[in-house]
Amino acid sequence: MYYQLRIATEQDVPAINAFLEKGQAKGGVTLAERTAFVVMEDADGQLAGCLGLEQLNEQEGLLRSLVISDKLGQGHIVSLFQSVQTLGEKMGVWILFMSSQTIPLPMIFFWH
Repeated sequence: MYYQLRIATEQDVPAINAFLEKGQAKGGVTLAERTAFVVMEDADGQLAGCLGLEQLNEQEGLLRSLVISDKLGQGHIVSLFQSVQTLGEKMGVWILFMSSQTIPLPMIFFWH
C-alpha cells in the first residue's frame, strides 16, 4: 500500500488527536512554535502513523506521541523516524530523546 509523509498543519490537529486517542496515547496535540508533527497517510488520506518533535532547547528535542497503525511495516516506521530526524536537523536539533509509558525503559537517547 502507498503511504505519504508530510508535516502536519493546524487543520490536522483534530484528526491527530482522534488518532492518538484511538491508539490510547495520553494527552493531546497542539502545534506550538517549537513543536511539529509528521503524519503518515494512506492513499485515502487516513492517518496511519504520527510522530511529534518538541524542541527543548537549541540542540535537543523530545520525540512524542508516536502512534502507528497495525497496517504499517517496519520500513514505514523507519521512514517516519527518518522524516522526523530530518525535520529536527532543519530546526537545529541534533540530540533526540524519547520517553515511553509502555516500554519499561525510563528514557531512550538518540544522538546524531
